[in-house]
Amino acid sequence: MLKTKTLLIRPFIVALIILNFITFVQPSSAKPLSSDPNFCDYSLEYTYYSLCYSVQHRQALWAEHELTVDQIKGRQNRTNDFKADFQIKDPVSPSDFKGSGYDRGHLVPAADMKLNSKSMSDTFFMTNMTPQNSSFNSGVWNALEGHIRSEVLKLGPATVITAPVLLTTDSYDKIRSGVSVPEEYYKIAFFHDSEIIKAYLIPNRSSNGKKYSEFRITVDELEELTGLDFFSELPDDLENLLESSL
Repeated sequence: MLKTKTLLIRPFIVALIILNFITFVQPSSAKPLSSDPNFCDYSLEYTYYSLCYSVQHRQALWAEHELTVDQIKGRQNRTNDFKADFQIKDPVSPSDFKGSGYDRGHLVPAADMKLNSKSMSDTFFMTNMTPQNSSFNSGVWNALEGHIRSEVLKLGPATVITAPVLLTTDSYDKIRSGVSVPEEYYKIAFFHDSEIIKAYLIPNRSSNGKKYSEFRITVDELEELTGLDFFSELPDDLENLLESSL
């Protein structure tokens, strides 16, 4: 009789363990936190991603989205419908990049948003654009974006944070209408199911043949550089473990 009870209880215990694991590793919010309550001039929520916009730099300070297999394997073609976002006062226009020598670089990649026409078109708001060196954009950065998609296909969904390094105390070169030109960009991908975090910090210039893997960095190092707190809603022990190692 005892054996029968044990067999009946075990599936229930296993189910609880699985449920707790899922809750444990997935933060309810992946938005980076700042000690400055005025860090984001605009906190914008699109259907499939969110971002923190800076009036000073006239671009996003970070963008966050959930990347899934369905989004990667979607059949939506690239729309290329660059457009100003009138949620922003005095928004940047697509023509502001003309003649600047820089690409209109996506923070949330268009290729990450192939689910439908809405997901794709929303990536072409100028709030999602940043001035990127052409060799960087089409080279090491493009390769990194492709790598993250490949990892999602193998490891499962990921929370992805992408951002320029723009500090309020530093001055930067500007393009037309005052858009700051970042010197570096970072990308963090947290793969929920496998409890893996990958973070990269790459200069906004030609990488001279270097691979994205050569730019790995810990999340702790990024937090020290940016002053932001990433994945703060994870349990402290897990957050400390993941963010301190490669």
